[in-house]
Amino acid sequence: MKYENSYVAFLDVLGFKKLVFSKSKEDKKKIESYFEIVKSEISSLKTVDAKQDINYIVISDSIIISIEQSQDETQKIENLRQLCIAVGKIQCKLALHNIWLRGAISSGETYIDSEEKQIVGAGYINAYLLEANHAIVPRVIIDNKIIYELKLDSSDVLINKLNRTKHQYLFQWNWYGNHMIKIEKDIPLFINYFHNIGNDDLLMVMNNIQENIYSDVTLYKKFKWVSDYLISYLYHKEKQLGSSMAYHEYIRLLETL
Repeated sequence: MKYENSYVAFLDVLGFKKLVFSKSKEDKKKIESYFEIVKSEISSLKTVDAKQDINYIVISDSIIISIEQSQDETQKIENLRQLCIAVGKIQCKLALHNIWLRGAISSGETYIDSEEKQIVGAGYINAYLLEANHAIVPRVIIDNKIIYELKLDSSDVLINKLNRTKHQYLFQWNWYGNHMIKIEKDIPLFINYFHNIGNDDLLMVMNNIQENIYSDVTLYKKFKWVSDYLISYLYHKEKQLGSSMAYHEYIRLLETL
């Protein structure tokens, strides 16, 4: 076994057990869609040169994605960026099909064999424990320790480096006025998985939030967070693009949930 210093994402599908035990044809179809979407998205990503080194394993409701860190500091940040982009694309695509992910990205020595579906190492365990104990809601968080491993001073510096100013791969707290932030900053780093969503897809996501938020008392907090995150995003888009009646209406609807 050859261990490599890697960035590892551990992703978990919320409510997967309920889908498995459901007798509904729709839920069975959703499970099929989950596997098809993940395979399709990662296959598509791996056609891009910068993402060819991404490895992944899918086991039941768990998706594990990893990429080696590199010895070069600049390339290390680029590899982390590519992992974040890959995770965000998968999150968004699944959310459109009403399949919601929670997860974490961490770092450490890791051995992964995609063909044999084998993974072991500190990076994997760190990501698994972060997801289990701190992700809580449908989001993928990033381990704070990566900030210091990259010799950076703060989460804002890492966010700016990964986002390259014009992009929003990570949620950028200081791009949004404090009065527009609807979510608590309990975690400084998480994937901004709706950053590139179009209006038609936005409506689909809003419908999915409405479908889930009152379906079970244990789900309210999770989907209220998604709703508030989406409101924060819409406030920012409105600020970028100018006043929009559509965004006003979307925000109004989400705020009633």
